[in-house]
Amino acid sequence: WIIFLYIIAGLLFSIIVAGVIYFIVNKTRNIGDPENEPIIHNFLLMYAPFREGNVKDIKVGENRVKIKFFPRDIDYIKANNDEEYKKLLKEYTIYYDKRQLEIESGDASPNRIIIKAYPNDPSLLTEGLKNTTEGKAIMNKISENNQLSDESELMQQRMNKLKEVASKDFGGEIFTNYVEMSQEILKDKSELIKKEEKKFGENK
Repeated sequence: WIIFLYIIAGLLFSIIVAGVIYFIVNKTRNIGDPENEPIIHNFLLMYAPFREGNVKDIKVGENRVKIKFFPRDIDYIKANNDEEYKKLLKEYTIYYDKRQLEIESGDASPNRIIIKAYPNDPSLLTEGLKNTTEGKAIMNKISENNQLSDESELMQQRMNKLKEVASKDFGGEIFTNYVEMSQEILKDKSELIKKEEKKFGENK
């Protein structure tokens, strides 16, 4: 019975900590993350192991576009327990083929720009994604994008929109606040776990 009670107590402790962490993340996730800030959907996971990011800077070149971003899809629980994962929470700079960038408005926030960034070779997609309906659709898009010429109307529209987005100042203080907010969540979560562990130890 004592072992059983310890198991139950451990499970309750884990549930409480996870619940409070979930509350903290959801409560603060929009701080420093205004609706007009561009988001990138990154499909070149070999260069940055995150699918979503808050864009800090865009530079449009002749054939490639340099995009700098900070991850959005952060696993805060893993970041607290895994030092190697925590090291991945940094700014990433990737050079994308300009033909593989699609620009659209967000569904929930029409004023927010979404940049979908694909590799120029379908084989560079992750194996897990290739076998999904989304992955197959993306592979078709990549093939279609590779056929676009610089003079095509679609490419002209994309580049004009991208240059318009790149001309805006969406870095600076707002971006810094977002990064600091992410770091504060990690700090709060770490302190919370230590507090709960101490309380749990006292109740044994």
